[in-house]
Amino acid sequence: MSLNLSLYTVSAFLILDAEGHRVLAKYYRPKSHPNAADVSKSLTTLKEQRAFEKGLWGKTKKPGGAFLSLLGYMSCLNLNDVGFSRSSCCVGDIILYDSHLAVYRHSLDLIFYIIGGPSENEIMLHSALVALSDAVHLLLRNQVEKRVVLENLDLVLLCLDETIDDGCALLFALGRRCGEG
Repeated sequence: MSLNLSLYTVSAFLILDAEGHRVLAKYYRPKSHPNAADVSKSLTTLKEQRAFEKGLWGKTKKPGGAFLSLLGYMSCLNLNDVGFSRSSCCVGDIILYDSHLAVYRHSLDLIFYIIGGPSENEIMLHSALVALSDAVHLLLRNQVEKRVVLENLDLVLLCLDETIDDGCALLFALGRRCGEG
């Protein structure tokens, strides 16, 4: 088993509504990825993406399902040392679906997803999802529902672009907190 030392951790970001329809989807295929040939084969056509999204939504549509809660992963860490608050970190789920690691979070009538490879760091993906979700909640004044997201799509996309750059999760705040002595 090879160790993935790439910065490119995110394959896709999705927002699906309560019926499983796409509200926002951004798939990342960076040309400079060390495994570009493997990455480019996955989810390249709209038909493949829609089928993936439909199956993923079918597995994750109910909040609090029988999936592995990140609470188990996060409870063993001292979360205050890495800058997390207990109220914001343990509200997501994780699933391995169709050889992709999916970290997701429910918000009223929407589900936010960050998709990575099967060997990616779940905590890093979860951190990126929490950062993005919290920023969207702040920008939309806690009215994160389909209508409001579509009306403010420019703000949501700006948040997304500032959180994930071509598949790299930009977690400067986390890195700065961890580096403080």
